[in-house]
Amino acid sequence: MKKIVGWAGRYVLPVLLLLGAFYGSRRLVASRPEAMRQPAQDRVMPVEVVLPVRTNHTVMVEAMGHVVPASGVDVRAQVGGRVTTLHADFEVGGRIPADAVLGSIEREDYEAALIEAESAYAQSVLAEAMELQRQAIAKEELQQEGVVLPDGPGRSIAMREPQVEAARRSRAAAAAAVERARRNLARTDISVPFDAVVLRKSVDAGSVLAPQAVLGEVAALDRFHVEAVLPQKSFQWLPAVDAEGRFAGRPEVQVGIAQGATTTWRTGYLSRLIGDMRGNMARILVVVENPLDTSEAPLLLGSYVTIRIPGIELADVWAIPRRALREDGAVLLADDHDRLVIRHPDVARTTPAFALIRNGLEAEDRVITTALSASVPDMQLRIVSSAEDDHE
Repeated sequence: MKKIVGWAGRYVLPVLLLLGAFYGSRRLVASRPEAMRQPAQDRVMPVEVVLPVRTNHTVMVEAMGHVVPASGVDVRAQVGGRVTTLHADFEVGGRIPADAVLGSIEREDYEAALIEAESAYAQSVLAEAMELQRQAIAKEELQQEGVVLPDGPGRSIAMREPQVEAARRSRAAAAAAVERARRNLARTDISVPFDAVVLRKSVDAGSVLAPQAVLGEVAALDRFHVEAVLPQKSFQWLPAVDAEGRFAGRPEVQVGIAQGATTTWRTGYLSRLIGDMRGNMARILVVVENPLDTSEAPLLLGSYVTIRIPGIELADVWAIPRRALREDGAVLLADDHDRLVIRHPDVARTTPAFALIRNGLEAEDRVITTALSASVPDMQLRIVSSAEDDHE
């Protein structure tokens, strides 16, 4: 009996417990509440839309430029000697009027050289006069003796023609020496023939200079150049250039000079293309006249400025807000049933504010300006506003 009870406790009881647990779980699953199925609903996206505007747009090309001298020259001493004086404004950044003396070299040696040259000239004039007198005496003697000499070397020598010619040439050489001495004396005062600003100073009073030594560097004040770099693709919007790289008609450009938080604009003109267009970038040259005019913002050498170049006009293009154009060039539209339509129009150009479309839009198209995280064609939309004044 004890064996039967032990066998039942070891094998039968676990089986009964398992069967009870299985039966209980089935009862729980069968008695659970059932969830009511809801019909699927379309997701509706709220969006803002605008209507495209037909317009003519003048392309404005912008670039950064560097101000450089239009004509910078090294000021050199044409004669050697000790520097005695320098102009008071002959310092970096100083302005020198046209023909003002930048510096002077000691004059004593050159004054003495002029006196010697004038003395030699006077002696040559006297020598020529004496030789002409001797020639006249020789002619008179021959006439008195009735001697007629045939043409040739003998007659030339008898008439003292070689001696007269030598005296004449000596006088001419002496006159040239006088002019050279005068020029050298005048060259002791060093000047430039135009209003200039000093870019570099290399000497001081008391310096001893050799001929052709550099005193400094100056730049003309009548105009400055602005060199700007543009991507090659930007040139499709600019006026054409001729075979020499010059822009026809001197197109006007605006040069922006930053002054703190504001920018002052001056007018210049587009001059030429610098170099060629074989790479991805090309340089252009802009000319600004009277760059340091005090009635306008001064244009300083070495500064960086903004260049705005009016280019060609895009006629009859559609303008939409720049944010309405997606990165892939697509434009999202709302159709008559407020369903999403994706279109890829012909984009002529983009600016920070607008996208300009050649083809692919119509006047009644409602362009979506709202940024959508997902855009699925035929998706249901809800128009929350129509920003028709977005182009104003």
